[in-house]
Amino acid sequence: LADKSISNTKVGDDIRGVLEKASFKKAQNLETEKKYLESANQYQFFAAQNAKSELVGMAYFNAGINFERSGKNKEAVTNYKKVITSNNLQAVALKPKAKKLLAKQYQDSGQFEEAGKLYSELAKENANDLQYDNYLYNSALMLEITGRNNEAISEYENYLRVAKSKEENAAVTFKIAQLLRKSDRLSESLGIYRRFAEMQDANVDKKIEAQYWIYNLSNRLSVKIDTNSVEVKMRSLMTALPETKKQSANTYLAKIKIIQAEESFTKLRSVSIPINPAQQKILVDKKLEQMSELNELIGGVIKLDSAEEIVSALYILGESNEHMANTFSAVPIPTNLKDEQKKLYLEGIEKIITPFMNKSEESYKLAIERGIDLQVYNQAYKNAFAKMHQKYPQQFYSAGEAASESKVIDWMGDK
Repeated sequence: LADKSISNTKVGDDIRGVLEKASFKKAQNLETEKKYLESANQYQFFAAQNAKSELVGMAYFNAGINFERSGKNKEAVTNYKKVITSNNLQAVALKPKAKKLLAKQYQDSGQFEEAGKLYSELAKENANDLQYDNYLYNSALMLEITGRNNEAISEYENYLRVAKSKEENAAVTFKIAQLLRKSDRLSESLGIYRRFAEMQDANVDKKIEAQYWIYNLSNRLSVKIDTNSVEVKMRSLMTALPETKKQSANTYLAKIKIIQAEESFTKLRSVSIPINPAQQKILVDKKLEQMSELNELIGGVIKLDSAEEIVSALYILGESNEHMANTFSAVPIPTNLKDEQKKLYLEGIEKIITPFMNKSEESYKLAIERGIDLQVYNQAYKNAFAKMHQKYPQQFYSAGEAASESKVIDWMGDK
């Protein structure tokens, strides 16, 4: 065909057609023999040599497929792109498939923004495609991964309009609630969580998490909800959970129990012991009773085995015991005591204070140790460390280390 007197004639066209088909057929045969890399290279060679062929679009597409089969993803991406940008008639027909495969390549390689653009284009261009809902969902997911929450919410809402599965509808409703919350659209988020909580097809573990966020958001929006009612709802839902999912649900129940423990500690601190000796016993008994209730709450949190809440519970245990010690230490000494009576009185107070101080110190130390073991460095951990650093600056000298021995604590307190 180098001879123009032949190449520019019908005979030349016929010869060219035969050569094209032979070259394309060779690539197909290699593919049939599962020699995918050789096939991909042959398709690519064909496309380069026959740029005006009606088969060039299919050649690039097939080259992409076979490069992908061979693990040559970079080369696959190059060929899929050529299909998408080509005006060849066959390439135009293959563009949706090429876009879908290219989007998956971008997604798998962490190029989420590029993947999202392609999924969005696929959704806009293929509204009647059987996979239209998948395009919308994947577009939303890529937007979510790249932190474009408001756009993701909008795309998830588009998905809900065409979602076929009630379970998927519920799962995406939960996602929307989460994204609204993370975007500080608190009132909208609360409404969606409430709607999700009523969905019959929603996952039970997510319903339990939703109950926590309904409480959290209501509180932030100054809507009062009783923690006991939240706990009752959570425990009722947990009866339907398999054992494999109970641990994740326990995390949210533990968060509610910690709030209850904090509320209990606030009540404990509100009770002061008066100067009048006649009134002291009543209020001392009340304070000890409240301390016992708080110990029980903290024991319940520990049993739920949720890492962050374990550290927080131990800090509250330390703080409450320290408060009890300081309270009894501050009780005024009766003025009518003689020296010997005063001495005996102070010794009695010391016997009351010492166990509280010891348990407080043990709790702070254990909060630090468990924080390190569980890799939980929350505010409770930092507060416990500050307490121990103040008392033992040489032993607790950085917020990540503590040279103390683990000890077993009586969670339920002294009986």
